[in-house]
Amino acid sequence: DRIWVGTDQGLATSADGLTWQHYTSGNCGLIRDQIKGIAIEPDNDIWVVTGEQGNGLIGGVGFFDGTTWNFYTSVNSGLPSEQLTDVAIDQNGIIWITCNIGLIKFDGLTWTQYNTGNSGISPGAPREVMVDSLNRVWICNGPNIDIFDGVNWSQINNSVWPVANFNATSMYIRGDKIVLSETTNTSRVMMFDGVNWSWQWTNDFIINSYIDLDGNYWTAGA
Repeated sequence: DRIWVGTDQGLATSADGLTWQHYTSGNCGLIRDQIKGIAIEPDNDIWVVTGEQGNGLIGGVGFFDGTTWNFYTSVNSGLPSEQLTDVAIDQNGIIWITCNIGLIKFDGLTWTQYNTGNSGISPGAPREVMVDSLNRVWICNGPNIDIFDGVNWSQINNSVWPVANFNATSMYIRGDKIVLSETTNTSRVMMFDGVNWSWQWTNDFIINSYIDLDGNYWTAGA
């Protein structure tokens, strides 16, 4: 019943859209004020990954149970990278974080890193992570969408997309529908309706993508 908004100046939350509470490095200890990703557990506990504009090497993970914040960095935990881009929670309560060196898994005790050397993840610096209804982890990784079912890795890429050299920077999944977007001055949007792929040009610098409950595809840009 709350709105959570990640900004370049901290994390904002509101129950009614009128009165807002604001969490920053100054009042709660966020590692950095730039929020890269937010994930909400079923019990409403919040996970955020943070960074710093112009300095992607400095960041960390924050956990908020509604009362107390806890923070994880490479100094006080086994977090293997501080260049973090997004966070998601699977159906078993496992935390998944994309970073400059691949994918990070956190089960509450152990930090596990997946990279091209020890897993089937594609080369690159993943931008977004989501968990689908089958509890598979999806990673938006530029020319590849990596899918991890907990044991095996698979990819969706230009071998099935109807245009060449597509480089996804934004992703959303709902049921069997997928939307992918590029971030360029003439961004392309790639859509999967459960059977076929289609695409179109836009005139926007796309920042994010979404599929609503009715199956409509949305993009947000500038």
